[in-house]
Amino acid sequence: MILSKQRPIWKALSLYSALVPSMPVNTETRTDPSVVCSDSVDPRRILQIDLLKALAITAVLIQHTALGFEPNDAVLRAVFDLSLYQGVPVFLVVLGLNAGLSFTRRGCKSLKEALSQAYLFRRFFRILCPFFMAFLLALFVGAIFFLKTGMDIIYIGPFTLIGFLPILGPGNFYVSIVLQSIVALPFLYVAYKKRPLVTIGSCFAISAIVTLVTVFQYPNQAAYAASDYYFSFAYVCILAYLATIALGIWLSDHFNERLERNHLVMLGAAVSACYIVIALSANVLNRLPVLEALTSFYPLLLVLLGIRYLPDRVTHGFVGRLAFLGRASYHIFLVQIIFFGVGGAGAWVALMTALHQPILNDTVLLISSSLASIAICIAAGVIFQQISNFLTVFILKMMNKHTVRENL
Repeated sequence: MILSKQRPIWKALSLYSALVPSMPVNTETRTDPSVVCSDSVDPRRILQIDLLKALAITAVLIQHTALGFEPNDAVLRAVFDLSLYQGVPVFLVVLGLNAGLSFTRRGCKSLKEALSQAYLFRRFFRILCPFFMAFLLALFVGAIFFLKTGMDIIYIGPFTLIGFLPILGPGNFYVSIVLQSIVALPFLYVAYKKRPLVTIGSCFAISAIVTLVTVFQYPNQAAYAASDYYFSFAYVCILAYLATIALGIWLSDHFNERLERNHLVMLGAAVSACYIVIALSANVLNRLPVLEALTSFYPLLLVLLGIRYLPDRVTHGFVGRLAFLGRASYHIFLVQIIFFGVGGAGAWVALMTALHQPILNDTVLLISSSLASIAICIAAGVIFQQISNFLTVFILKMMNKHTVRENL
């Protein structure tokens, strides 16, 4: 159904519309599960996946601002855990879903076909190139920050080898998981195609074992609170998230099934939601700081709901802009790591306090800094994506010219 442009909500979104360019209105359906979910505009793209990624990156940005700080109220914390804090888990499900759809479309039946030169070539330009650019940008920003403040915030260490940016902002672990997935996804997909149930069960077992290793590493809440969990094995290793990613691959095989028929998913999501509310929100199981295997069905349900109820075609300019935001989500994620890593939100608060000290209170500062941070990250991420795409096209053209010259 096409929403009327006279409705007030669309007028309220005019600032967002000016920031993010729109996709052309197109009534062609995009629910074919065999399409490639690439970063380029393709008429065969699955629109719901782009919209899910847009909502997920928005949740991530809000979570990393003052608006997303963990509330003390148990009920509000439960609401946050079941909504706002599901950004990265949704990304993990989509990561597996996109891989399954892509490998299926290409007819990959063996590891050699899945882990092909063409696959690695695509991953290099879509994932590694933006990462390397963000890495250099983080070094530059860190150097400027050191010259201005005298504080050295640049990190170069063991975790740099697995994809941590030089600035340790929020979400660095997810970028590391994405880089590890380049190698892991072909193995996971081929194993799933050969023995689906065994593969899914094994992924859940591995995720649980990795979490239990963390439990023994931090035997009580005091040890966990005093530790640097950010650098723990369970936090940065893709093995801890295999259950969630594997469910995404499973979804690529059941893409068009009606949600009501997925009774196992509904049951699993109910168990996951109960664990999230009781164990995480209420802090009952303090010895299990993160147990992905028990939470993985809930983000799967969110993705299923998005595929079922989000638009499958662009019926309004705002839907197109939201889809565009989803396609730029990886670049926005990289930018927000750097922005929040250098305290960008705090800089905004300091500026507003200096300019409007007599008229601003803490609530206004909190809201304004959060909204400004989100807008800055989105705008910078979109610009970063456009620059990255331009450089990718330039490199491909140069490679093509070199190939032609060699053939001559």
